[in-house]
Amino acid sequence: MIPTGESRRQLEPRSPPQGLQKTASGASFNATSSQSASIKGQLQALDDIIRQLREEEAVVTKEVQRLRAEKDTSDNELNHQTADSRSMLQEEVTAAEEEMQRHIASQKAENSRLQIQITQLKTDKANLQDQIIALTKRVQDIENSLGHERPS
Repeated sequence: MIPTGESRRQLEPRSPPQGLQKTASGASFNATSSQSASIKGQLQALDDIIRQLREEEAVVTKEVQRLRAEKDTSDNELNHQTADSRSMLQEEVTAAEEEMQRHIASQKAENSRLQIQITQLKTDKANLQDQIIALTKRVQDIENSLGHERPS
């Protein structure tokens, strides 16, 4: 989030009150005792700095809390979406497995039906071969009884 209005002003670096200078570490000190105001003035300036820092801390704390809440909301939403996706995928896998089992059962039934037909056809073929042999023998017997007379 980009700070706006009051929060942006609070996040900008401040210059120390008159007569106080900041060191590299951020601590303030009295530049010269001749420029300093009374001790009460210095205490008031320090109180102002402390108040401003507390206000900044409150703004930053609120922002951190907002970001944590946003993160928690995002995490919850992602967990919910993940659970939904997992559930949908599981349903699809289950449906595919059931369909595959139906196809396997259908294929087995077809295989059994074809095997029965093959067996029947083999039996019919054997019967036809027996009949052909019997008819061939009968033709030979008839030819033998007729004396191999064939019309020319």
